[in-house]
Amino acid sequence: MKFSITKDNLLKPLNIVSNFTADAIAVKKNQIFNNILLDLTEDGLKVVATDGNTDIVTFVPKEKIETIEQTGKVTLSAKYLKSICTQEYISKKTNANDNLIEISFDEQIDQLIVKKGKGTFTFKTLNADDFPKIPSFEPKISFKIKEGELKDIIKTTKFSMGSDDVRNIFNAMLFDVKNNFLNVVTTDSHRLSYNKYQLLDNDVAIDDAMVIIAKKSIGEISALLQNTSKLVTINVAEKTFSLIHEDFTYNSKIVEGTWPKYLGLFPNPNAYLGSFRIDKDILKSLINNISFLCNAESTNWVTVVVEKGKITLKNVTNSHECAEVTSNDVIYDGDYHEMTLNYKFLNDILNNVSSKEVIINIAKASIEIELSNDGSECGELKFIIMLVKL
Repeated sequence: MKFSITKDNLLKPLNIVSNFTADAIAVKKNQIFNNILLDLTEDGLKVVATDGNTDIVTFVPKEKIETIEQTGKVTLSAKYLKSICTQEYISKKTNANDNLIEISFDEQIDQLIVKKGKGTFTFKTLNADDFPKIPSFEPKISFKIKEGELKDIIKTTKFSMGSDDVRNIFNAMLFDVKNNFLNVVTTDSHRLSYNKYQLLDNDVAIDDAMVIIAKKSIGEISALLQNTSKLVTINVAEKTFSLIHEDFTYNSKIVEGTWPKYLGLFPNPNAYLGSFRIDKDILKSLINNISFLCNAESTNWVTVVVEKGKITLKNVTNSHECAEVTSNDVIYDGDYHEMTLNYKFLNDILNNVSSKEVIINIAKASIEIELSNDGSECGELKFIIMLVKL
């Protein structure tokens, strides 16, 4: 392998893959997961990172490579190569080649040499043939979605995923494609976030499919996506989920398991005990005014009381200390209701939606939260928080 490329054209794919790191268990099993693969052909440079369960592939076309003298492939640390790209040299004499990076690999001595400006760097590498192969697959369904809208859908639902539940499906996000709608659901069994998003018009109806994506993969996808109107393609196969972006392809193994029938968890509107509207920022302010006492006692419970034209939030600690705050800035004309819930669950919703007003429907064992139509969220959003009995 021997080629030269400008630092900017190399830095773009490195920025994408450099934060894609394997977990400690994977690295312990195979050190090659610490490295990325550079695979140079006559068509361009493929840059690949993997942890064994997920992988990301980027590509630099030959038009963006200065010279290709010899094709080949090699593995090395993405962080090392990124550091070389970002180094600056102070000199009174400028050199047009200071932004050019030359990379060569000698298989006989197993050394990679990187040159940039006045610097020369030599690295030991691992055998590129031992780098895991990225499998190809035939998708069962495929659909397109705007990049920024997918990022927003993930943002407004991901916080309800569990962290260390023994049931892996609760540490994940469900993509349920049904009747040309994408239903995105997360739950940790104490709360649930739901977004129903109408997919773009297609000449052919999209087949129904359900896929469960691990929390780690969702976090990585969210970090990669930008707030643009560019289209990305999502492919779903039997055991693999793939996101195809113009700058990268992200593949992830699917979490195995059966998702609960989530639509049955929403209370029947005919069974609502009451409903009220309140400005999101006013509700956040009420929560903040009593949360300090909750934090001091290491408890997340608050009691919410609604009565005609008034809402009260209060917390009573085990040591009988009390914080209480009231507001008349609520639209409610129903009976007196008192409910206890986890205020952090409510805050997560308020901090991740743009709607100015929330609608809270009171049920026997839960509250259902909807948004007014004044926000910029994509899709139809609903949330459930289970009530607790102290």
